[in-house]
Amino acid sequence: NIDWYIVGNFTTPQWENGFVSANQFTEVTEGVYEKTLDLLVGNEFKLVRMVGTTPTWNGAGIKGTVTPVEFADAIGGADNFTVTINGNFKITITDGATKVADFVRLGAPVVEPEVEVDPANWFLVGNITDPVWTPTDKTYAMTAVAGQTGVYEINLAVNVDDMFKVKTGDDWPVGRDLGFDKVTVSPPGTFVNDSGNIKAIASGTFRIVFTFAPSAGSIAIESTGWIGYGFGVDQKVDATDISYVAPTPFYDRNAQLNLLTPFDGTKEGVEFSFTGKADDVYLFKVEARGGINSESEVTATGLPQTHIVPLSQFTEAQRNTLNLFVLFAKTAGSEGVITLTGWDYVDSTGPVTPTWSGVGGAVVTVDSVSGAMTMVYTSRVNFWDQFAIIDIFNFDGTKTTASITFTGTADQQYIFKFEYPGHTNNGEYVFTATGSEQTVTIDLTKDKNDVEITEATRDSFSKFVVFSATAGDAGQIVVNPVVYSA
Repeated sequence: NIDWYIVGNFTTPQWENGFVSANQFTEVTEGVYEKTLDLLVGNEFKLVRMVGTTPTWNGAGIKGTVTPVEFADAIGGADNFTVTINGNFKITITDGATKVADFVRLGAPVVEPEVEVDPANWFLVGNITDPVWTPTDKTYAMTAVAGQTGVYEINLAVNVDDMFKVKTGDDWPVGRDLGFDKVTVSPPGTFVNDSGNIKAIASGTFRIVFTFAPSAGSIAIESTGWIGYGFGVDQKVDATDISYVAPTPFYDRNAQLNLLTPFDGTKEGVEFSFTGKADDVYLFKVEARGGINSESEVTATGLPQTHIVPLSQFTEAQRNTLNLFVLFAKTAGSEGVITLTGWDYVDSTGPVTPTWSGVGGAVVTVDSVSGAMTMVYTSRVNFWDQFAIIDIFNFDGTKTTASITFTGTADQQYIFKFEYPGHTNNGEYVFTATGSEQTVTIDLTKDKNDVEITEATRDSFSKFVVFSATAGDAGQIVVNPVVYSA
């Protein structure tokens, strides 16, 4: 049972939903099919051969000729056809060993298509509806935005793997549906394309905004609160519950809050209000995405408490760039819930003293007199799985060398790394330990690839990191305070 259809960007319905009688060819003799219709400049279409209910999408039509000769360029392409001259055309398909589509411009007046009228009944449909992907379920009906013609919105709580489209009409061949290709704005790392559907890869509550346009339209998605990347997010009226199983390493999962209004750079800290799982350790981080950041740990009491992340180490101009909060759960393997009840600015936190932190199981201690840091590390697969890190505040970019005195495990290699925003071409320097105290001098004017590090870039140094580069070996290293000079 063979039929031919024309489907495109102007048929009703369009493309893969267009296999309806209005778009079907008529078989005039055996193996010969005809259809007469108006085609306009910009129309794009395929001629699709249906065998039973299966469309043969690729290579279905091979262009023959367009007559009369003065309209030979009216239709271009093959398989995907495009119209370059308006007209009323008779299309004849000869379905044999060689399939040929011939076009004849009859010269009849072109009838302009009707302008699509906004049906004003847009809704979401997907695996979030019940039954799934059933357009008759209008649970997720969108609401018209006051004062904006053709703009509709809905707040949607999603979990990972939730999928949906924006649709109108009670059935799939009726009305329109818009998927991921119409998404123009979305928070980074929250939604992806899944066979044309909008699929969540993070959890949280989002505002979905659809703007209607005839035969078009666009979808914007914005977060209304915390977003969970591997964490569950339950946003309530006056609080947000974030559920977690703390991973190893801890930074593999987190929750984030995108700031929708500019950060107040006159403030020197951010105070978070929360109730966590007793004795679990949390890390709060305030950052400019891809730029400066400050982070601070706190141990939960199990009761409501507050914690301040200091920002006094940055200039007001730098603080103006802050736009993201990040929450980590650091107690390895712990499972729990932290309830966030809000955040606020604090005017001043006083001077900040940077402290060393061990990451990935590395244990660090600091001598209170000399300031020397000792990192003890265990056997690991990758050298970057464990390291010690300390913030650098207000680095003086006129300094061009760093003198580091250290004692490492004999014959093991160590990396001293100076990080700056963007984490590209960071200053990384590798040395082999003798087992005794030794001093090395690092040229801060070049990175690991011998690319110049400018004074302006050195001004933005924000982290100093110590790695043991001999993967698989356990050991320890003692690093004295770094001495910088011009």
